[in-house]
Amino acid sequence: GLQFIKQAADQRWPDALFEMAMAHRGETLERDESKYMYYLKEAANLGHPDAQRMLGINDNRQEDENMYLHYITLAASQGDPKACSLLGLHFLYADCGLTKSLILAKHYAEKSLEETDPEALPTFAYNFSNALYHLSVERYERALTIPGYSPIP
Repeated sequence: GLQFIKQAADQRWPDALFEMAMAHRGETLERDESKYMYYLKEAANLGHPDAQRMLGINDNRQEDENMYLHYITLAASQGDPKACSLLGLHFLYADCGLTKSLILAKHYAEKSLEETDPEALPTFAYNFSNALYHLSVERYERALTIPGYSPIP
């Protein structure tokens, strides 16, 4: 098993690189942080969305916010629901140096609803409804600034 995965990883197959990372995380082999990070980065750089999300989460945001955003954005662009949820929250609250964008917050929160994990879905649904709420409040407040506009007919 692991010998064939290692051979596939040597051929730079993203799924095999990710499996080797998981093996070196301590799931199959003894934990080896340097090999774990090597295989995880290789898989992430070849487009493996789980590796990208994990690498974004593993990169401590306080140490390197740009690297965190890079990998979370890559995973979200491939439709990873957990990465979409995180990115949506960052746009909602203008975290990580991002400009507040309720439209992007809604977009990524909505994409996170494609999650199939029943335990994660309520959180993602809450994030989506929160983004919709903030968007509607912003639009309502903007409408109130229109001269002569009254919300009361």
